Amino acid sequence: MVLLRFADDRIKKDIEKLKKKDLKLYNQILNAFENIKEDPACGIKIPQRLIPADWSKKFGIDNLYKYNLLNGWRLFYSLIGN
Repeated sequence: MVLLRFADDRIKKDIEKLKKKDLKLYNQILNAFENIKEDPACGIKIPQRLIPADWSKKFGIDNLYKYNLLNGWRLFYSLIGN
């Protein structure tokens, strides 16, 4: 089972605000979440040496994926667990 967890509660709130500001981007993010749930490694894997050091320290991540969205937007996520 794949669970989505946000690094910061503000991120989830900001995504919800997109419903009123940019419905197309909001729907695309929701679609990305579904795709990630189905295939957690569907994004482009970022080499470990390119993961920002402050992200590693702040969030304790050692892997990072990029999921491309419309108009140059990108969703970054990390996989944790078994």
